[in-house]
Amino acid sequence: IPTLRGMHHLRVGQSDEGLQIAFHCLFDDQLSLHDAHLATAQLEQRVLGAVPDTVRVVVHAEPVDHDEPLAAASSPAETERAVTA
Repeated sequence: IPTLRGMHHLRVGQSDEGLQIAFHCLFDDQLSLHDAHLATAQLEQRVLGAVPDTVRVVVHAEPVDHDEPLAAASSPAETERAVTA
């Protein structure tokens, strides 16, 4: 996802139906709400397709705060590895 700048607060839970995954994604603050929504929907579908037994994925979109370092957030490459691992 080219507009993805990082992620944090990854949570994975187990229910009777399967895995439930939630995380926060950082996008450039100039990205439109519409485009951020499309990107989160695409991420949700990728995770559902990549992680067996996943029944629900919730992605929270957040703008990147250019005044704060992204030390707590992973890079897009790290995000991709986490999603497909």
